[in-house]
Amino acid sequence: MEAIKKCIVNEYTYDRMQDCHWTSYREFYDWNVKCLHESQDDAIWLHHFCKLLSSDRIKLMDEESCATFSAYGFYYDEDKNIVLVNPR
Repeated sequence: MEAIKKCIVNEYTYDRMQDCHWTSYREFYDWNVKCLHESQDDAIWLHHFCKLLSSDRIKLMDEESCATFSAYGFYYDEDKNIVLVNPR
């Protein structure tokens, strides 16, 4: 579980996120950990996903330019959807 927690977006990214409903990074982080504990299926999938993230094997693509970006983390949104994040 600790390896997965390292893939939750960091405080720097959280500070740049617009219009999020959490009042602090701590609340945001705790929400994500809570979501992880509630879904064993997500935890299993995210464990493998985080291994691929750490080896820079997960990419995101811009449809218009076909440029690819390295994904670096994830978070759960308010509806408990997993959102992939690319660095700025």
